[in-house]
Amino acid sequence: MPFPDGTPVVTLTGTLPAAVQGEACDGQIVLTPSALLTDGTRHAVYPGGGTVPIADGTFTTQLIPNNAAGISPAGWRWQVDIQVRGGRRLTFWADIHGADGDTVYLDELVPAQAPDGSSSGGSSSAGGPPTGPAGGALTGTYPNPELASATIAAFDAAGAAASAQAAAATDATGKASTAQAAAVSAAAADATAKVTAHRTATDPHQDRAYADTQLAAHAADSTDVHGIPDTAALETKTGAQAKADAAQAAATSAAATDATSKSSAAQAAAIGAAATDATTKSNAAQAAAIAAAATDATTKSSSAQSAAIAAAATDATTKSSAAQAAATSAAAADATAKVAAHASATDPHQDRAWADAKFATSTALGTLNSTVTTLGGAVSNLDTFVNDCLTRVANIEQGAAYLAGGHYTGPVEVAAASLAAIRIFGRRTSSGAPTTGTWAAGDLVPDSTGAWWLCTASGTPGTWTVAPVLAHASSHASGGSDAITVAQSQVTGLAAALAALLPLAGGTLAGTVTNNVGTSTTPAFGGGVSGDTFDRWRILANGTIEAGSGSAARDVNFRRSAADQWTTDDALIVSLMLRHLGTTLGFYGAAAVSKPSVTGSRGGNAALASLITALSTLGLITDSTSA
Repeated sequence: MPFPDGTPVVTLTGTLPAAVQGEACDGQIVLTPSALLTDGTRHAVYPGGGTVPIADGTFTTQLIPNNAAGISPAGWRWQVDIQVRGGRRLTFWADIHGADGDTVYLDELVPAQAPDGSSSGGSSSAGGPPTGPAGGALTGTYPNPELASATIAAFDAAGAAASAQAAAATDATGKASTAQAAAVSAAAADATAKVTAHRTATDPHQDRAYADTQLAAHAADSTDVHGIPDTAALETKTGAQAKADAAQAAATSAAATDATSKSSAAQAAAIGAAATDATTKSNAAQAAAIAAAATDATTKSSSAQSAAIAAAATDATTKSSAAQAAATSAAAADATAKVAAHASATDPHQDRAWADAKFATSTALGTLNSTVTTLGGAVSNLDTFVNDCLTRVANIEQGAAYLAGGHYTGPVEVAAASLAAIRIFGRRTSSGAPTTGTWAAGDLVPDSTGAWWLCTASGTPGTWTVAPVLAHASSHASGGSDAITVAQSQVTGLAAALAALLPLAGGTLAGTVTNNVGTSTTPAFGGGVSGDTFDRWRILANGTIEAGSGSAARDVNFRRSAADQWTTDDALIVSLMLRHLGTTLGFYGAAAVSKPSVTGSRGGNAALASLITALSTLGLITDSTSA
């Protein structure tokens, strides 16, 4: 089976070719953690390691790194046992570190100190027994090491195995059997105590605390439950509450079933582990006692006593095996009986009573057809009802079905293809814009007078204005409080309506075109070339004509300066002819005068003087002559 979701793992891989001709080696690698590993985050217990085959000189496997977060106990290590067929066997302790998903190579591993503080435990052999000082869980020297006191204490806190070993050294036949019986009894009592503690624990697997947390989060979530953006928008309050209660009951029933299943599985695993632990401790104690007795008997006996000791050892082995078989059988029968009693119990962990008190049971729900009708009887079509709910919600979300009405106490958000969101809130009981609460730009609220208010800037209470689309027409008129300028493209049918009166591509008006504007200096008409920054020409309401290049402000004009007077503030150039039909004329700022007459004799200076005076009067010349 794969690791539980989220467990940090690394990939250990390596290549093992032979040193001669590079032929691929076969065999196996045994990887064993130094302690029973627990993962409280994912509720996993790892009682041992595993074997990885070496095929064609390579191997690859996944394992938990020593630096994995949440793995207990601290300071544990991996024991790496490389068993190559036809080659040397190598065993050592190692810290295998890496981040989740990393790859670690065998040649990168460095032998580390054993978890108990002894040497790295590294050793190699060509198939025979090891030699030299023993380490790790053993003490003494190879080939006849003994179990270390710390190892015996770790497996048997009651000290039954140590007592058995000491007794066996004195009397391998009688006291070993007694010590073994005591060890088996202590192990059985220990297993019974652990099972009892597990049964009586308030929440041994943290299932109840987890269910409480999930239920509280589910109950508090009203804006995004089961993928529905706003559950209040699905139906009327009464109908939605009834269906929500039914859906909650279904989810609760499923959760209770799942919790019961997981609890039973965890209970079975715990009891199995306890039984295995008891058998393992019993076997270890017996093996340690027998080995110590045999070693001690061999060392202390003389050559003359060899036959007697061998017979005693054989007898002790036979009796010990019989006692072990009997003890194991009794322990197995006891464990089987306890497991059977636990499995057949109505509510061994009180989970069911607790769940019944927390959630609605199947018998508390009525028959479900199209709606919930009653709260009595068995549920026969819960799946059909849940599927029907999901189908109806999907139809509403996809626009295939609609709500006939509803009562909402909070904001209602309606998503549309062309609008980000439409938010309309309930009517105010007084006139004017909201003065309290936090609002978002775009919120629309009617007041008690029927006026609609639009939030233009988010805040508390935000900035509000009378909704333009609902304001009175007079406020949109020129000079109104909310004047509106509408583009031709915003009025449907405007182009067609205008084309019927005046062709937009050009045409002739048979009547007078009148355009009344607000002030005498306001443009009444104007025009230019497409793409111009400024109008090339304008006619103001006072009759002034302005003209320019279109790329800058207009720079020439022709205006009425007084009654019967046209004036330009700029230069006037006549390219063809200038004909004056008036009775007065003035130049260079001179007052306009009637057409002058030149008099006097041309034979003298009288006519010349008259001409100079006339030209000076018109302003054409400045008379600077002398007599």
